[in-house]
Amino acid sequence: MLDYVPDIPVIEVLNIVISVVVAVGAYEGLDQIPVMNPGSSWLADLNQKNAATAGYHAISSDYRPAEGAPLARVARDRVTDLVFRKAGTT
Repeated sequence: MLDYVPDIPVIEVLNIVISVVVAVGAYEGLDQIPVMNPGSSWLADLNQKNAATAGYHAISSDYRPAEGAPLARVARDRVTDLVFRKAGTT
């Protein structure tokens, strides 16, 4: 909802804080994310059992702000990337 409010510094900072809190909270609530870690024992076991016959599919996205986007929007994207990069390696 904050995306519909004019870009002023207070709103942008609040938007970044809320985005990080939601991202961290969502990560904690999704049990499937840790098994996506390339070093996870679950994934290694899966690959050994069905490597020859398994079919794998994935959906992903990597949001990038448009060129010339406000600095706060670029910062929010970088912080979100950092949070998920750290969350995916634990």
